[in-house]
Amino acid sequence: MQTNNRKVPLLGQDTNALIFLIGANALVFLIMMFTHLTYTLAYDAQGGDVFFQKQIVHWFVVSPDFKSDLVKPWSFLIYMFTHLSVMGIIGSILWLWAFGYILQDLAGNKKVIPIYLYGGWAGALFYLLAVNFIPSLSHGTILLMGASPAVMAIVIATTALAPSYRIYPLMGGGIPLWVLTAVYVAFSLGAASSNSAILLADIGGGLMGYLFIYQLQKGNDWSSWMYKFIEMIENIFNPDKKAPSRKYMKVVKSADEAFINQKRLDTILDKINEHGIDSLTPEEKSFLDNAPNI
Repeated sequence: MQTNNRKVPLLGQDTNALIFLIGANALVFLIMMFTHLTYTLAYDAQGGDVFFQKQIVHWFVVSPDFKSDLVKPWSFLIYMFTHLSVMGIIGSILWLWAFGYILQDLAGNKKVIPIYLYGGWAGALFYLLAVNFIPSLSHGTILLMGASPAVMAIVIATTALAPSYRIYPLMGGGIPLWVLTAVYVAFSLGAASSNSAILLADIGGGLMGYLFIYQLQKGNDWSSWMYKFIEMIENIFNPDKKAPSRKYMKVVKSADEAFINQKRLDTILDKINEHGIDSLTPEEKSFLDNAPNI
C-alpha cells in the first residue's frame, strides 16, 4: 500500500477524531491529577490518597461489582480515558497516535472514535465476565481503568485493515506494520499478565477491533448509528440545519445534470460536424430538439 501522500492530522482541525481522543485522555488525566493534589493538600499524603480513591476514583472506573457499576453507567465510557500515572497516559497516547494516525489515513476520520469506543466497551464486558464467572478471579479487587482495551482495538483494527502497510519506507523498503503490532501486543499483554481480568479486557478490545474491520469489509458499518445519533441530536438543537443541507444537495445534483447534458450535446454536435445530421440516431435527434429546454 502507498505510504506517502498522507494527510497529517493537524491540531485544531474540527473533524480530527484522533486529536479529540488524545485531548480527551489528556484532559481527564489533568483533572484527576489536580483533584488528587487537592486531596493531598487537604489531608496528609496517605489519608488524601485513601479519600481520593474512595470518593473520586470510584466514579471513574469499572469495578468488579456489576451492581455498583449500574449505579454509575457513565463509568463504561469514562474509564477508557482515565489514567492515574504519568507513564500510563504517555504510553496510551503514543500508541494511540502511532496506530490511530494510520487508521485515520486509511479508513477515514469517522472510524477512529467508534473503534476506540467499541474496543473499550468490549474490554469492560470481558473484564466483568471474567471477574464474575471465573472462580479464581472472583475475588479480584483491581479496578478497570485506562485506554488499554480501546487502544488495543485501534491497533488490531489498523493491522487487520492493512496488514501489508509499511512504516519508514526509506529504511530498506519499510517495516511491516505487523511487526509494530507484535511489539505492542507483547508489551501490553505482558504488562497485564499479572492480572488475568485485565489481560482478558485487552484481548476483548483487540477482538472487537478485528470484528469491526471484518464487518466493515463485508459492507456492515457498525459506526453508522453513532453518527446518525449525533446528527439527530444536532438537528434537535439546530432545526434549520436540514433545509440548507437538502437545498445544497439539489443544487449539486442540478449542476451535475447540467454538466452531463452539456457534454452529451457537445458530442452530438461534433458528430454532426463530422458525419452530418443524418448520422444521428432518433434518440439523439430527440435530445437535440429538446436541448434548448435542458
